Amino acid sequence: MSKHALVYTIDDICNSVLSYFPDASVDSIKKADAFAEKAHGNQKRQSGEPYMIHPRAVAKVLTELRLDFATIATALLHDTVEDTHATLEEIEKDVTTIYGVPLNVF
Repeated sequence: MSKHALVYTIDDICNSVLSYFPDASVDSIKKADAFAEKAHGNQKRQSGEPYMIHPRAVAKVLTELRLDFATIATALLHDTVEDTHATLEEIEKDVTTIYGVPLNVF
């Protein structure tokens, strides 16, 4: 791994969200992370680092902006259609399951 990469765990992200939104549904954030991790599998960045470093870093930046937990979860999913075999329909199904409300990803 690059010595310059900032590596955040899903627990780092959830703890950041809980610091400013104590009632946040961190389960939904964890589900989004698990979906993205499964979709990206063993995918690597051009640097050779695991791909999940990127969506987790994006999610962490958004926690520093104190954004809501749905936005944080969405940040974790943001490259799945572009860079994996996951479809919008699969994400929409899981997003609806994660958040309990119909969300339109189109």
